[in-house]
Amino acid sequence: PLAMLLAVGGMGVLATRDRGAARLLVAIALATSAFGALVVDGPLLQVFLMATTIAVVALAACGLDRLLSGSRAPLAVALAVAAVLVPHGLRMRADARPLGVSWMRWESKGQPQIRTFVPQLRHERSARELAERLLAAIPESSFVAARWEVVMTMKYLQSVEGRRPDLVLDPWYEPAHIVRLARWQREHSLETHPVVMVGLIPGLADRLSAPELLPADREIPLFVERRGVRVQ
Repeated sequence: PLAMLLAVGGMGVLATRDRGAARLLVAIALATSAFGALVVDGPLLQVFLMATTIAVVALAACGLDRLLSGSRAPLAVALAVAAVLVPHGLRMRADARPLGVSWMRWESKGQPQIRTFVPQLRHERSARELAERLLAAIPESSFVAARWEVVMTMKYLQSVEGRRPDLVLDPWYEPAHIVRLARWQREHSLETHPVVMVGLIPGLADRLSAPELLPADREIPLFVERRGVRVQ
């Protein structure tokens, strides 16, 4: 809210220097907001609103610059800090006591849920511990197909800490996985170099011939395929 007030003031300041630039930033802020609201839903809205955020920040900086150039520098600093802390405080309050109807509420997806005023992940080890359990259960010399949120933690443990260098960790996405799977089967015997699916992955689960279930974790099961994967 405070950034918007600063942006309105900055629009007038910038217009005195470069009217075209002021109009362009206002057009970007309005057009991207309207476009995002009309065609995007869910978490991708944050990506579409990046241009709006940049335009508002640039205009707000022009407003702060005018204040900093005079004797009101302490006020400008206070406004800049408040422009960050006030919306953050409102977000925290809305998390604890949701406002409005259900469709107006923004729910964070997945874990961990950060609910402290100062964002921090102290003592949060759930992602690491899950990756460690999965790595310990996966058979040797496997091709491991997993979703990004799981495979990247395992990749960190492998690349940085040297865990399980025998595994090929594959972030699963269409359609490149078919090419990689076909190459893996041509170059390796699945009896000794199986394909492992971490959790149920649509598009891959129905390609496995005779997957063996390994209940390695209560959250995410492992499916080990040693006979063949249909790639056609």
